[in-house]
Amino acid sequence: MEHDKNYKFLIHEIKNNITLLQSSLQLMKKKHPEINDYSEWNIINTAFTDLSYLFQTVSDKRTL
Repeated sequence: MEHDKNYKFLIHEIKNNITLLQSSLQLMKKKHPEINDYSEWNIINTAFTDLSYLFQTVSDKRTL
C-alpha cells in the first residue's frame, strides 16, 4: 500500500516536471518564432514528445 502511494506521488511529480518543461518550450516558441529554424529545437521537441510517450506508456502499464 505504501509502495503504491509512493509510486503515485513519484509519477505525479515527474508528470509535473514534464508539463512544466513542455509549457516552457511552447512559450519560448511563441515569444521567439525564429527558434523553429534551429535544428536543435526540433531535436529537443522530438525528445520531449518521445519522453512523454514513453513515460505515459510506463505509467499506464504500471497502473494496470
